Amino acid sequence: MIISKSFEPSILSQIHHAITTPLMGIFGLADIFSKSNLTPEQRSYINALLVCAASTQETQQQLKTLLTPATGEVSHD
Repeated sequence: MIISKSFEPSILSQIHHAITTPLMGIFGLADIFSKSNLTPEQRSYINALLVCAASTQETQQQLKTLLTPATGEVSHD
């Protein structure tokens, strides 16, 4: 997909920031919980949470690449 230069970079920046803050909270709390005495079922919930958070972080990193285009158009695979 090609995203035109006319798309506001400030919107992408705001979206990136809006994802970053809660995502770091999710990772932090999951880390704290994972160090506590959890049942196997609870540990599987924390692991699932971390998988989802990591997937979101990958999307966030892709968004970050859109914020630093080398040309007037940004290609997104």
